[in-house]
Amino acid sequence: MEDLKRVIRSYMEEAIADPQNIVAGTAGEINWNFVDADVYMRLNPVKETVDLYYKLFEEIAEELSA
Repeated sequence: MEDLKRVIRSYMEEAIADPQNIVAGTAGEINWNFVDADVYMRLNPVKETVDLYYKLFEEIAEELSA
C-alpha cells in the first residue's frame, strides 16, 4: 500500500503544480476537484480499489495542505 500511496502522492504533486488546478483569483488555492480528476484519470482505479484510492487521496491532501 505504501507504493500506491507514493504513486498517488507523486501524481498529486504534479497536478498541484499545474496552474490550471489553482483557483482563479486566489493566492494559490488548490482546486482539489481538478487535482482529483487529473490523478484519477492517470491512475484509473478499478471498482475494487476506488475506496482505497479516495482514502489515500484524502490522507495525502491533508498532508500536502499542512
